[in-house]
Amino acid sequence: MIAVINAMDADRIVQCWFRFLHILSNPVDLSHPHVIMNTQQFLQATLTSSDVPVVHQVECLRQLPAIFYRAMRCIATIVNAFLGKCVFFTAKLPGQKTLKLSGTSA
Repeated sequence: MIAVINAMDADRIVQCWFRFLHILSNPVDLSHPHVIMNTQQFLQATLTSSDVPVVHQVECLRQLPAIFYRAMRCIATIVNAFLGKCVFFTAKLPGQKTLKLSGTSA
């Protein structure tokens, strides 16, 4: 596998790294329920629901650690492809089947 980075000048490499780091805004926010609860989409969903959400009872908020993990693995996959690395990995989150999250064969 040929690295994309080999064919780029320094300015484009810097721009790519900047964009990789900002794909998800601040991914750490995915691990903070209070940040997610204050997003426009979450507030809209709670306004249209007849149930009043309690932080520890909202399923999507309990899934935030797994969502954060998957988001970071997706970014890692993009960076590996950019660097020309062929990486296979699997992950097993608590209570889930083992999943093949990414990988390519050269």
